[in-house]
Amino acid sequence: MRGSAQLAGELEVERKEGETTSRLELLNEGLYILRAERTQTDEAHTDLLGVRLPGSLLSLSGYLSLFLEDRPDKFAYGTNFELGSGLFAVGGSVERDEDTFTGGYLKLHGADIELGFGGGRATQDWIGHGAVYVKGTGFSVAMGGVAGPGRAFQHLAGTWHPVTRGAGPGAMFSSERRSGNDWSVEVLFADRANFNHFASWGRYGLDQWPHEKTFEAVGDPMRYFRPPIMNQERTTGMGIVGGRYQVRGGVGETTIDARVFPVRIFRRLAGEPAVAGGRTQQQRYVRDRVLTSLVVGAFHDVGSDTATTLAQLELPPILVYAEVDLRVDDPYLLIQYRVGIP
Repeated sequence: MRGSAQLAGELEVERKEGETTSRLELLNEGLYILRAERTQTDEAHTDLLGVRLPGSLLSLSGYLSLFLEDRPDKFAYGTNFELGSGLFAVGGSVERDEDTFTGGYLKLHGADIELGFGGGRATQDWIGHGAVYVKGTGFSVAMGGVAGPGRAFQHLAGTWHPVTRGAGPGAMFSSERRSGNDWSVEVLFADRANFNHFASWGRYGLDQWPHEKTFEAVGDPMRYFRPPIMNQERTTGMGIVGGRYQVRGGVGETTIDARVFPVRIFRRLAGEPAVAGGRTQQQRYVRDRVLTSLVVGAFHDVGSDTATTLAQLELPPILVYAEVDLRVDDPYLLIQYRVGIP
């Protein structure tokens, strides 16, 4: 539904560990232009609003965004932008929260390579940040980071992907490091990979490093992913397998993850027989849209005594995703409504 129109909308309800988040998002040609959400707990609620305007309004490439967050203890706000023409672009961000940041950067970009570098002042400290991004026919690499007093962040990611989305297998690699006691490495393999070079940017985008952000900015070129582990929308094939090793506070944890589409597997083993011409539209909807979207899987933290099971089913335009951990009273539940806007 989302790809059938220039404008699209998503309405989500997310439930986990005693809190409920309601979220409305609007997209224009695949880019998020508005995000409004409320997170409700038993004690209080937090509201977030972000708006992104295209640089084409000023006859430039890029964007300008504004984001606000109203929490019980504080009102936070900020903006970021990237505007350019031809080879050069100038960007920057202003964030006002407990941890403030003001800074900018210069980006040089061509068809297959981008380079960005800059810096700013975070609270009382000056920091620098930079990134380089290279892509080829079937691969991409992005690397960069932030450096400054009391701050460190390094990102390295890459993809191996088919020239056409969904036409062949693919893999992704991502690593992030803040210190020797805080870092992670993640690898994902997909059958008929449904991603391309943009995936190596990560959730913040080229040179949009978080600067210890405490809230999200709509201006980030890539949307943050939910749920936070493996995303089954990255494959049009039979499944995904991956793993992650992360160190938090000096304690390491290995997570292995596997997700499969059982109906797709069955149809492949059966030789994917042609659809009978007499099927009704409703029958085709169930057979080719609903059943083939069914995902089941699990992820397991090595060293623990239980695994978290998961399942997803699409009833276009509705998507339902759930994670169940027997050690946790409340399961994770995401309900999403997606529709194209003519």
